[in-house]
Amino acid sequence: MIEAWTQNRLERRMQAREHVTQTVRLTHTVGGKVVVIARQHAQLCDQLIRDLEPAQVGATGAINPSGVVRPHNGTPQVRIQGELRTLGFDISAETVRRYRLRALRRPPTRRWREFLHNHRHEIWVADFFTVPTLTLSTLYVFFVISHDRRRIEHFNRTRHPTADWVWRQLMEATPWGVGPRFLIRDRDRNYGGDFVARARRIGIETVLTPVRAPQANAVAERVIGTLRRECVDHIIPLSEQHLRAVLREYGDYYNATRPHRTLELEPPAGPRPVQAHGRVVAHPMLGGLHHRYERKAA
Repeated sequence: MIEAWTQNRLERRMQAREHVTQTVRLTHTVGGKVVVIARQHAQLCDQLIRDLEPAQVGATGAINPSGVVRPHNGTPQVRIQGELRTLGFDISAETVRRYRLRALRRPPTRRWREFLHNHRHEIWVADFFTVPTLTLSTLYVFFVISHDRRRIEHFNRTRHPTADWVWRQLMEATPWGVGPRFLIRDRDRNYGGDFVARARRIGIETVLTPVRAPQANAVAERVIGTLRRECVDHIIPLSEQHLRAVLREYGDYYNATRPHRTLELEPPAGPRPVQAHGRVVAHPMLGGLHHRYERKAA
């Protein structure tokens, strides 16, 4: 067993050395002698470090049953220096460190934030959140908002969310074919297994967020927090109709009046006209929980 494990270890070491030999390149001359430096990209360094980890073999020659690896001896550049020295390349650990850091600075790739920025005018996001009622039942609120202006496009509530109910809400949110190109949502089973295919047939590409990654749908999560802090945490709904009326009134306030920091303190529906003259009048919203201010001509 020990011989087979050792043979496997040696084969991995030889493969790593072969990889180093195939990727060497001339870099510069020091003291009249050409120094050959390995191209230290991230995959090579990780492979060498994994290959040079201390073996899980005890002092008696038996494999460590706990599988605990002993602490590393030396830094990665020292290990790579030792590996290159066996190939006949006499270089310092500082040189390896310098080229390793240079190689780790990879060119930027297309990231999730770049996708959101480039297609923000074509993206809607959807999500659920729950609201308890006075009778201790749970209501599920489904909402859809636009990514560019954070405008609440549609919302509704139900006690029993089903795939057919969710699809009907999407149809109500996109009347007359007006809808997004991309819809970002999580992997909730309430959407049903055929939601992606059905949405594609009407021209909407569904983008599923990774598992347990709410930050991938950060806009929806922020809106849920706003709805809780500014609305449903202050009101105990009596029924589905009561919650719908409350959310409808708050949605009008959110879209048309509430300043949004991301939009340079403009509401999602667009900038409001500046009124410089007249008496300031406050119009209560949600029974005085919020207010809409305007000037009234004298």
